[in-house]
Amino acid sequence: MHLRHFALRPKLYLNATGRRQKHWGQISDQGGLALAERMIELMRLCNIPNGLSALNYTENDIPGLVEGAFKQQRLLINSPRKVMQTDLEELYRDAMRYW
Repeated sequence: MHLRHFALRPKLYLNATGRRQKHWGQISDQGGLALAERMIELMRLCNIPNGLSALNYTENDIPGLVEGAFKQQRLLINSPRKVMQTDLEELYRDAMRYW
């Protein structure tokens, strides 16, 4: 929603938890957790597989996934911070299962 739309109709704005917010940009300390919970809820509703393990990947596949992803520098270069192989390992480890 564009800011100008929010200024005209603030009652239409809902945050990621489905609760109305009074002010644009109002973020609680639990915002990230609430967004993650909502994303998981939507993933379940859409029958999206529960992480890479649901696609038959295991922890043993992580080194190969990291190697392949690290070669795709055209994608990684857009990150606001330098992406290291250890970052990708953590990302894949966390992506094995979401709920």
